[in-house]
Amino acid sequence: MEFMIEDKLQSECHLLTEDTQLSYLLHQNADFIWFILVPHTRLTHFYQLEPTLLRQICHKINSISDFIQGQFGIDRLNVTTVGQEVSQLHIHVAEETSQTSLWPDEAWGRACKKTYGYNEILIIQQQLSAYFKKQAGKAKACLTFNR
Repeated sequence: MEFMIEDKLQSECHLLTEDTQLSYLLHQNADFIWFILVPHTRLTHFYQLEPTLLRQICHKINSISDFIQGQFGIDRLNVTTVGQEVSQLHIHVAEETSQTSLWPDEAWGRACKKTYGYNEILIIQQQLSAYFKKQAGKAKACLTFNR
């Protein structure tokens, strides 16, 4: 069966890119930086992932966190899996700062004051693509060096 992102995530997020293991979403709430990673699995809990996939996803969480901090100058990120409204396994990587409009409350389930425009989404998508290409180049260089 083909992998599908649950309706609630589709309605509240913009798909930026996908790879074989994850869909990378940008939440429509532009009050702060909020990415959601959706593993391509039917499992519903993070701890259920097999060890190799778990390590790979943790590496990708670190990568998207590095991208967010580098691109947006965020000092602190909150990484969590929350499943009260969406049972599909998904990982929130969101800005955590007293400067956001929701501080100190959680972001999910709240109305947003500002949403992303098409051009803003396109720019973030292009920045993320460039970041991944740069990271892939670094990985290839390491593999070549280690031969």
